[in-house]
Amino acid sequence: MESRQVWFLLGLGCTAVVLHETLRWPLGLPGRHGIELMATLLLARCLSNYRLAATVATAGAASTAMLTGAHGAVVPVDYLLMGLVLDLLYGLGGRLREQPFYLVCIAAGSHFAKGLCHWLLLLGTGRPDATLLRHGLSYVSLGYLGFGLLGGLAGVCLVQSSRHLLRD
Repeated sequence: MESRQVWFLLGLGCTAVVLHETLRWPLGLPGRHGIELMATLLLARCLSNYRLAATVATAGAASTAMLTGAHGAVVPVDYLLMGLVLDLLYGLGGRLREQPFYLVCIAAGSHFAKGLCHWLLLLGTGRPDATLLRHGLSYVSLGYLGFGLLGGLAGVCLVQSSRHLLRD
């Protein structure tokens, strides 16, 4: 893999964290940052021919999150998990990965993995997650899934417009 491509992917991951910090959606809903995160990760995954493109991008996001210290200790693990799940589902897609609906669904599934990770952490460690305790698993799951779908839709739009621009 070219070093320019690695830097591009790492930069996209950093961009996702910067967007997270800049946008600060005042919705108060679980998973709301899946919009910008999954759009960015799907763009990275689809524009690169590297098999672990989303994972490399999430390594950039995890590094940026750790450097800024704005997130908890679990967030870098969340990012890496989402990148791995996205790469895995994209790789399993075969010819489906050219279909926008499939891309939206794998983005949602990858973001849902983050919510699932938080739930498993709560079960395994007893560490209270305020959102899970306050709203319950189904509400949180729907939030992660829904915002992952919106992020996937935004990502598909970015991918399509990027491909169109690169062709011209």
